[in-house]
Amino acid sequence: MFTDYIIKNFISILNNKNRAHATAKELNYDSECDNKFLQNLQVLEMYGLVQIPKSIDNNPQVLLTFKGAYYGSEYINNYDEIYDDVVDLIKSDSLKTTHEIMKILGVHHIIIGAIFIDLSEQGLITYEQGLGGLTLEFSKEGEKYFKTWKNITW
Repeated sequence: MFTDYIIKNFISILNNKNRAHATAKELNYDSECDNKFLQNLQVLEMYGLVQIPKSIDNNPQVLLTFKGAYYGSEYINNYDEIYDDVVDLIKSDSLKTTHEIMKILGVHHIIIGAIFIDLSEQGLITYEQGLGGLTLEFSKEGEKYFKTWKNITW
């Protein structure tokens, strides 16, 4: 399936080069990009998995979104360990943004955003996207889960 092919390539670039952007040619394993490939990328953009800044050439820069990283989380190196580290930081340090957590863990903020989406899918948080990345808010279930972890009174 095209979606899995592209997301897997993107996650490989994220894992190996620690960047969440790539040219269309990089995503196509350095093969030339035909119209069908570019149209398929546009479909991924419609689903919110990538962003494609407007370009007039056949090799545009493509950005992986938080949703795209979440979709491909099974390909992220050490995702389960990073997930546990993020949850621990939220529990112990009350960190609430992808950038705060990124600075401590040294992990790309796109991966942290994927974990926020994961936590949201579990009903533990909601999040807002702003200029500084994602900021979380606890749901009622999340308050119970995160705030009673160390019997902290908030």
